[in-house]
Amino acid sequence: MREIAHDLFLAGVEHYDGEAIWDRLSVGMVLRLQREPTNRFDSNAIEVVVPKLGKLGYLPRTSNGALALLMDLTDCAFEATLSKKEQSENPWKRLAVDIVYVGAKRGAS
Repeated sequence: MREIAHDLFLAGVEHYDGEAIWDRLSVGMVLRLQREPTNRFDSNAIEVVVPKLGKLGYLPRTSNGALALLMDLTDCAFEATLSKKEQSENPWKRLAVDIVYVGAKRGAS
């Protein structure tokens, strides 16, 4: 695995499941990245999801363009790990992730 981004604070945390599942989140846990090209606010949107628990938010718009392109046009697979979990008045400073390249997507030739 190769890290391609470090400590990206998530956008939209206050609008999704982060608060409801806060006690089940731990630094180091593996998260799923999922493209959302039909997002009305950002065509490069990449959701950050805790499998079987819920959506935490999105990678920040200022940092998602190149990764969205790679996810759309290649067989590269990426995942996130929770790198920071902090109680903060600022929702933009609560949860951060590291992004790693993990190889080719399953089923890709």
